[in-house]
Parts: sequence; C-alpha cells; structure tokens
Amino acid sequence: MSTYYVDATGGSDSNDGLSEANAWKTISKVNNSSFNPGDVIKFKCGEVWRERLVVPSSGSSGSSGNPITFTSYGTGDKPIINGASIETGWEQAYGNNVLIDGELEVWTSSTDLTNWTETIAGSSTVNQENSIVHGGSYASRHDIDGSNSMARIEQDNFSVDANTKYKISVWLRGSAADRTAKLMFRITVSGTNYFLQEDGSWDTVPSGGYYWKTPKTTTSYVEHTLTSDVTPGTVTGSRCRVENSGAASISLYFDDISIRPVLDYLYQKSFTNEPKIILEDGNLLTFVPWDTDIETTYASMSAGTFTVDTSNNIAYVWCTDSADPDTHTMEVAAKASTAGDCIYPNGKSYITIDGLELKMATRDGFHGYVAAGSDYSNITVQNCVFTYCSIVATSGNKNDANHFGSNITFTNNTVSYAPQHGIYFGAGIKNSTISHNTIHHCGWKGVSAATGGHGISMWSDSSVNPPHDNIIEFNEIYNIYETTDNKEGHGIQCDDNSDSIIIRYNFIHDNEGDGIGINANNGGHQIYYNICYNNDRYGFKSRNMTSGTVYIYNNVFYDNTNHGMWFHSGSTGTHITKNNIIINNGGKEIYIENGADTNFISDYNCVYHSAGGNFMHWVGTDYNWADWKTNSSQDTHSINSDPLFIDAANGNFHLQAGSPCINAGTDVGLSEDYEGTSVPQGSAPDIGAYEKIVTKYNSLFFGQNF
Repeated sequence: MSTYYVDATGGSDSNDGLSEANAWKTISKVNNSSFNPGDVIKFKCGEVWRERLVVPSSGSSGSSGNPITFTSYGTGDKPIINGASIETGWEQAYGNNVLIDGELEVWTSSTDLTNWTETIAGSSTVNQENSIVHGGSYASRHDIDGSNSMARIEQDNFSVDANTKYKISVWLRGSAADRTAKLMFRITVSGTNYFLQEDGSWDTVPSGGYYWKTPKTTTSYVEHTLTSDVTPGTVTGSRCRVENSGAASISLYFDDISIRPVLDYLYQKSFTNEPKIILEDGNLLTFVPWDTDIETTYASMSAGTFTVDTSNNIAYVWCTDSADPDTHTMEVAAKASTAGDCIYPNGKSYITIDGLELKMATRDGFHGYVAAGSDYSNITVQNCVFTYCSIVATSGNKNDANHFGSNITFTNNTVSYAPQHGIYFGAGIKNSTISHNTIHHCGWKGVSAATGGHGISMWSDSSVNPPHDNIIEFNEIYNIYETTDNKEGHGIQCDDNSDSIIIRYNFIHDNEGDGIGINANNGGHQIYYNICYNNDRYGFKSRNMTSGTVYIYNNVFYDNTNHGMWFHSGSTGTHITKNNIIINNGGKEIYIENGADTNFISDYNCVYHSAGGNFMHWVGTDYNWADWKTNSSQDTHSINSDPLFIDAANGNFHLQAGSPCINAGTDVGLSEDYEGTSVPQGSAPDIGAYEKIVTKYNSLFFGQNF
C-alpha cells in the first residue's frame, strides 16, 4: 500500500509523488497512473485543480476492506476540483435584426430582391450573386457602367424603437480595390428625418453627409459596423440603403446587412458546448430560462442574471454591477457532457472519495456509472462539499436485471446549488445508502419536469432494473427550487419505476415542491420518522403508485402550503398510514381522490386543523373530522387534537408532557424514533416522529419507581 501526494502549486509530475516534498502536480498524472488496493491519493488543502479526475483504468481498483482512497492532506480549505474554466473576451449583446431578410436570401427573380426596393440609373443592375457570398446562398451584386450610374437597394419602415441604440453591420467587397460604397440609415421622428453619422450621432441636416459610411472596398469581404446613439424619440419611419454609384465601372457585393438593438448591459460569448453554470467573482448568477429569442428573454433579465441559447451554445450575462464581464472573474462550466464531471470513477469498484470539494461540473460533481452488462460496487463518497454540482450513481443496465451498481454510500456530504438534483440514484442501483447529507438550494435551473430537480431523487425510465432496495436516511433537505411548470422541487422523490425504498429519519423543510413524493412506481416503500414542514406544496404525495404497498408511519406533516397528504386517483396500490401527525396544512390534511380510496388504510394518526371546518377530502367531497370517519371508514383510533409540539414554529416537533399523542399510537414494528430513542417508552408507541422519553426515578426511601 502506498500514499501519493498531489500539490497544484508546488508539485511536479516528474516527481515520484510518494511524499509531500515530491508531490505530483496535476490530476492528469493521477489519471494516467496505476494504483493497488489500499493505496491513498492525497490532494493538498487550499489548492485548486481545473481538471477531471478519472479513476485510472489500469491496475486493480481496490478490494473489500482495502479501497483506493482519494482524500486530502495539510491544513486549510478542502482541496477543490473545479469543472469550470475562467472565461474572458465577452462581447456586447444585440437583439434581433430589425430588417426583413437582411441576409439577402429571398429573391423573386435573379434581378428582384423580394423584401428590398431596387433603384438603378443608366445601364446599372442589381443581380443575385450565388458565388461570391459572405454567408448563406446569395449576396446582392451591384454593377454600374461607369457613366455616373447608380445601383442601390433599400428597405423602408422596419421597426425601430425609441430611446434605443442600434448596431448596424454591412459586409462588403468589390471586384476591385479602393472603390467607394455608400451606406445609409435614416429614421423619422415627429416628421423630421434624422441621418446616422459616422460618429454614431443623429443629424437632421447632416454636415457629414447623408451616409453613415462611404467605405473603400477590398477584394474580400469586410464588415463595416457602427453603433448609434439612442434614437431621439418615437420613430415613425425608417430607411436602410446600400448603394454603388460613381463614374467607374465596377461591381460591389453586399451581404448580411443587419440593424440590431443594443441590449444594454448584456454581454455574450459562444462556446463549443452548452454553458451550464456561470459565476461572477465566485457568486452564482441567477438563471433566466431561454424564451424564443434573446430579445424576448432579455425582457425578463436584470442585473445579476444569465441565460443560455442552447441551440447555438451562446451564454448571455448581465453582471451584478452592469459592467463588462471582462472586469470580473467569470467562471463557466461548459465542457462536453461526457467529460463534464469533477470525478468519474470509470466503472471501478472499492473506491472512497473523502474530504474533497467539487465545484461547477457541467454534468455532475461525482458521476458513478458503469456500462451495460457490467457491475460496480462499494463506492463511498463522504465528508465532501459539492457546490453547483450533484452526486450521482447510475448505470447503463436499465434493461438488464442481472447487472447492478451496489453498496454505494453517499454520506455526510453537503450539496448546494446543484442545477438539478442534489443526489440521484438511477437505473440498476441497489442495496445503497444516502445518509447524513445536507442538501439545499438545488434545482435552480429547472424549466420543466425534464430539467427540474429534487433534493434526493430516484428514477429510471425502465421497470426492468430500476433503483431498488435503497435507503435514504438522516438527511436535511431545504430550499429546493420548483420548476416553471410547477412539477418538481421536492425534498425527496421516488420517481418512475423506483422500488422498495426506505425513507426514514429525514428533516425536510422550506422546499418549493413537496416534502416527500412517490410517483409512477411499484411501491414497497417504507416511509417513517420523517419531518416535513413548510414546503410549498404537499407534505407527502403519492401519484400513480399502482401496485405494491407503501408504509407511512410516524411522520410529521406540518404547515405545508397545500395538502398534508395527497393521494392521486392513479395511486391504486395499498397505502398504510399510521402514527403520523398531520396538522395545520394549507389545503386539506388528507386528500383522497377517487381510485386512491380502494386500498387506503389510515388509523392511529393525529389529524388536527386549528381552524376547524371541512379539512378532510374523500373521493370528491370535503368533510369535517366526524363526517370523514363516517364516510371513509378510516381513522377509528385516530385523534383530532392539538399534538402540543414544543415549538413547531422553530422546527421543534418534540411532544410536550401533556400531549395526547403520547402512548396513542400502535405497534408497527419500529424500534427507534427520529433521535434513536427506543420505542415504545410507555404502554404504546407515541404518534409522531419523537417518542417522549419516560424517566424512572428509584426511591431508596419509599421503594417506589416514579
């Protein structure tokens, strides 16, 4: 067993890496080295690597009890593996071309440019050019015969806004060099014509002439541009003209003419791959979903935001101080998805990641994966910080029930601001655990259910080998964001096809979606001793759970914006709901749709709505407590009383000494409460997540227990 050291500042890849003084420098060196079971690779605290760690393909990758471990050494901040690059060279952003067919592509005939007006003098001509073009298929060739002739095209009355700057651009070349073209941009304001001048100003009696530029040609295309001052009022008319005129016989070629509004404070940059995350000086800019085009999207933006044109891989940013992004440190995660992880275990087993910080991955901070037909196991990720990225374990075995990812443990990590899920188990993951993690502010990039996120998610699009027989326990999850179509943002979601998941001892609050949700799966879930409060939708939701049994025991569902517990009409599988406290939720405390009633069992709960009234719903009708019991035939032994929490408003759901929930539950086979207190303490289990501790005092004087 050997220990290797990596130091981004003081190391060298020519060293042997076997001591701090002889540390390696790069992750690339690690990726291309071989390791044996029990080897430890240590990264120096306080250092940053902008590389991807790929567990090496050569050599053994660990054995039971002797994993290969990637960890830290030294003092200070955790070593950081950062998936982003620092980007400069941002350019001013502009809106859409206000000209119709500024690309000059639409011709009625070879001499008739459809959306432009041609004007010629003498024997001059305007012709479609299909060989000497700048972009697209066509350009406009303007030929004059050398006898003071003229050939122009112009377009009138296109849309120009008031108090707006515009950038005008014309691509030009000549059949010979040093010939003159004429370029004009005119607007009408309050009946007066204003002409764009070469300095960008607008002039009614232009001392500089009627043309904003009279450029000389070269024999290759050159772009001629100018940015105007703001338009001087409400514009009622407009004209753009390009012209070839003079005494010399010559052809001029015009192409790709544009007049685009300047989008103040907005800058852009193109990337090879889709930009996913953008930080300004270490702080996340707020994501604005793309809407049709940049002008439409810009209307929803403000200082401190960014958006992405995913069709063209263009990032647009509006810095917090409205300045040029090049005056800031801009970090952008825009690597190819297949290379966009901070750590990729490459299908290896018996690997431990311990005490590192992973940031800004294009795909995931840690992406556990194995190809179809293979297995991997015994992966542990612990004591790490994931910022702007997630932890994932999945496989290519969604349709192969004989191969898995197993014994995977994600524990004691902090995950924040992941664009989608905080932690995710996908196809083929079994016998694995997500525990003792803090997950918050994830799912911020969600636009639809397809792109939204949850604190913890389990999902597969195939029922052959979904995530199954896993445990989610002792996690705190909060501030998970909803998607724009109001479908995501849950604390924990067992989604399509997930099966037999234990969800226990989790503290789930202040999320924009549900506390806990199950959806379109086979049941077998055990959900107990969780606390779900102040979530913006349901405390618990079951949707399209069509088979199997879900056990829902000893949870607290408090002050969620919608129903405390909601059972969708498609949830025709069995739900057994016992020993739960459901109290003061914004909608109904329990809401049962038609179809979900068939196999619904509820008893020994504490259900309370301080406002009273019809706070229960059974198959299309709202009921008060007494009528609910009569019409649903449920909750024979349940109570309708204030549970007397110690301080629910501040997240303390322990029971006061006089709580009616003490000894009011039933034995459901659970032996420990949320805090590990043995159950029961009294004559029967308590209702809720905390068992009230009964202390017995032995009296030497009276020989009695109190």
